[in-house]
Amino acid sequence: MRHALRGAALGLLLSACQYEVTPEVPVPSGPFVGNVDLIWAPTSSSVTANFTEPQFAVTGCPGTQTGACCSYSQPQIDLTQGGTEPITVSAGTIAVVDDAQTLGSFGFQGIGYYPLSSAESSSLFWNPGDSLLISADGGAVDAFSSSIVAPPAFAGVSPALTIASQIVLRLSQDFTVTWTPPEATTAPVTLQLFDPTGFYVDCTAADSAGTITVPSAAMGSILSGDNGYVTLSRMVSQPVQSPNATVTLAAEATEPGLATFQ
Repeated sequence: MRHALRGAALGLLLSACQYEVTPEVPVPSGPFVGNVDLIWAPTSSSVTANFTEPQFAVTGCPGTQTGACCSYSQPQIDLTQGGTEPITVSAGTIAVVDDAQTLGSFGFQGIGYYPLSSAESSSLFWNPGDSLLISADGGAVDAFSSSIVAPPAFAGVSPALTIASQIVLRLSQDFTVTWTPPEATTAPVTLQLFDPTGFYVDCTAADSAGTITVPSAAMGSILSGDNGYVTLSRMVSQPVQSPNATVTLAAEATEPGLATFQ
């Protein structure tokens, strides 16, 4: 799930910022789990990565499940799990290539991988349907390389989601978003609501359904009067194996928008 992929990365980076990492702490040799997520939006793109030990990976809904929706607060990591503080480990420099052209690369920054963004690197942009090659030259996580095809962009989204203006989302009512499914509908679709206080609601549906509804009961912790985000995401993913790690490679096409919660 999308929140599981990002939750692990965010929680580990936050916990690493709060605790001093000493050189005496040995870096394990694996096995490891990790993810590389390529996120496309109509006006921007980014790549995130995270690698850790299996016991610190977040799976399932980290909060309250309501039908097809998961409501949760900003992901946290249990620092005492197994008696060991969680760590993030390096897979070396990660590069993204589209049709023999390198779009960008980024490396491990001591406590994790900071996202690579088109806001800082203007060459980081691809089109839906492109075949993207992702490679890591290796660190604690052994080197790996694999390709993934970026999913199609959304069409016919209603209500229209845009960062140029805000939609009004009434917390006392169910909230529904619809879209026109593409011819091939193999990817799941997620609708995410985000309140800047750190509360999320993720709802999933089959792409072929062309609709997702967030029940009002799932939005109970969102504060009326807050301004936040509504993002529709279509994601494809596949496992990639290195000698000592299992990596989930994911590509997303997103339609982000601003919202006022009332």
